[in-house]
Amino acid sequence: MAVAFFLTLFFGVTKDNDKVDEAPVAADAIVEPGANAALASPVNGQLIALADVQDKVFASGVLGSGVGVIPSDGAIVSPVTGTVITAFPTGHAYGIRSEEGIEVLIHIGIDTVSMKGDGFTPQVAKGDHVSAGDPIASVDLKKVTAAGFDPTVIMVVTNSKKLGSIDASTPGQVTVGVPVLSV
Repeated sequence: MAVAFFLTLFFGVTKDNDKVDEAPVAADAIVEPGANAALASPVNGQLIALADVQDKVFASGVLGSGVGVIPSDGAIVSPVTGTVITAFPTGHAYGIRSEEGIEVLIHIGIDTVSMKGDGFTPQVAKGDHVSAGDPIASVDLKKVTAAGFDPTVIMVVTNSKKLGSIDASTPGQVTVGVPVLSV
């Protein structure tokens, strides 16, 4: 994982110490522990438990609670309505803050940052407003697998500790728009 990725997620700065713009969240829009919110699958495919993702950092839950989806196609959509707060130039990872204050990271593939954007087509940029189901990226899954990378799409709630319980759906086939995490 790139240093910039962790600096941006945890400290709000890039590796060059440039401040990351934060989208404002209304105080009354923050999800309180015990409130109900659903996060939809960002891709069609096979839902797996986060612990089964083949990346030790994500699987450990250190970045937050979430799920993995082994994609059946390369169309990646927003799981929530909100603002894009991080969009990596390589097109492999996106952070979205929902209108309720849920911070979601969608990471396309494992170690795919090494592909330097080859096979990834971003469809949003930092600061864009998205609705649940809007396209955020497309990925050429054949290029990812031909390069020797696991194409699993990982979705984690990076501010999990500030929220109540986060429950994942039972593993199995999913389609975009189907709730896979409940807060």
